[in-house]
Amino acid sequence: FLSIPLIKRIRVWDPEANLVLACRPGLGEVFTRFNLVDRVIEVNKKNESGRAGALSQLLAERWQTVFVPHQSP
Repeated sequence: FLSIPLIKRIRVWDPEANLVLACRPGLGEVFTRFNLVDRVIEVNKKNESGRAGALSQLLAERWQTVFVPHQSP
């Protein structure tokens, strides 16, 4: 939830940006429900298959800009 101010500023900076949020399971619904992001990739860091699945989704696309506000991506 600490990233909400950053996400709002990104929307102001680039209103047309397709914002994708990588987050813990269960948090993404809040961000999509309030139209803060366009899509969510949930990362279950507790098991290897959860991390691998999220990484596969992230690597399957090309990204124009990536913001990593967390110190342990």
